[in-house]
Amino acid sequence: MSASAPAPAKAGRTTRGLRVACGVFLAIAAALAIVWGIERWQSWPLRQGETALAAGDPERAEAFAGFYLESHSADPRGLSLQARALVALGRGQEAVAIYEKIGAASADDVHAWAAAYLLTESWSRASHLLEQFLRMQPENADATYELATCTARLGQLKAAVEIAERYTDISGMTAQGHLLQAIFHQDLGDSASAAAAYERVLESRPDAADLQLPPHEILLQHGNTLLDQGDAAAAMAQFQRSIAVAPTGEAFFRLGRAAAQTRRPGGRLQGLGAGRRHPAHQRVAPRGTRPKQPWPTATFRQQRSGSLPSPASLVNGQKPPISFNESPRARVIRRPSLVGRRSPTPLADGSSGSG
Repeated sequence: MSASAPAPAKAGRTTRGLRVACGVFLAIAAALAIVWGIERWQSWPLRQGETALAAGDPERAEAFAGFYLESHSADPRGLSLQARALVALGRGQEAVAIYEKIGAASADDVHAWAAAYLLTESWSRASHLLEQFLRMQPENADATYELATCTARLGQLKAAVEIAERYTDISGMTAQGHLLQAIFHQDLGDSASAAAAYERVLESRPDAADLQLPPHEILLQHGNTLLDQGDAAAAMAQFQRSIAVAPTGEAFFRLGRAAAQTRRPGGRLQGLGAGRRHPAHQRVAPRGTRPKQPWPTATFRQQRSGSLPSPASLVNGQKPPISFNESPRARVIRRPSLVGRRSPTPLADGSSGSG
């Protein structure tokens, strides 16, 4: 009997040990839950801001980032959210200041930093970051488009054509890529290649709809390339199609020139008659644009007097405010595709400005 007496005491000690272990475990779990809950509560503005930015509401995202940064002023997560929201709002200089302070923590940040440089017209810095981003996401359509147009801004039009060729290989971007190629070929003075590219655009998208330029502008530019090659009859057909969509002063002027080259004034009269049936001030503007003023427009008068700037000067020179009568090449290059998306380290070449 005495030999078996220690057994209950040993069992009691084991039970007490298990209770202590369970208590310690529960205390640790409770502490972790409290810490997680506090972190979850504190980061709530970040989650709300990310949701707002993804939903296309950068103002709300920037407000949540600002609220979070009031108590976490040095938190890179809050600064990143704020910077991406600022890019989406078009406030590039403020975003650049943040990115140059904290660097990039993700691929999205690299893209956003590049977008901030685009907004400040720092083309060289932007191109470096876009190339870096595309090494991580080579099929990203927005970044490829931005790199092509940024490269054109740097005056490297042949390289821009090559990037536009890559753009055509991205799913769903074939027609858009050919349109970029056509525009860059025009700027290079290669009207034959430009005309061929416009043909590919119309093969992919016969109505020329839902592209970077309105349909009537695409048809007009296609006609210009054909006229430059001396194919006035084919050019007239494109100018007449352009007028049928939206009768602009420049299209009538170009149609008259093409008719004069073919020595067929009847073609010009036919086009002018169509314009009278559909006066400019009564037409509905193409989707994504605003109505044009009745012709003769300022563009028509400038084209007639030869005072319009060259395509290359619009690509590489000062950037005027967007207007309906602005060069199609300048408007395509400034297509707004910047969304909240920085280089992890400063650029090695130390370049600044537009390069």
